[in-house]
Amino acid sequence: MTIKELFNQTKLMKPLEKAKLVDLILADLDKPDAEVESAWLKEIQRRKINLKSGRTKAVSYQAAMGKYK
Repeated sequence: MTIKELFNQTKLMKPLEKAKLVDLILADLDKPDAEVESAWLKEIQRRKINLKSGRTKAVSYQAAMGKYK
């Protein structure tokens, strides 16, 4: 079955069925990348250490976003 044939099959589906199919497809595409996850964990640990040691200071959301107004 081609993608176009598959798409044409969806035209026979009810809207709720289409939405469920889209959810399933998106969930299948949204699988975590182990390398990216590992890099983020290292970054989180680095930031946590820097905050606790005082090397980095936290700022409020308003202060951070105020720079871009």
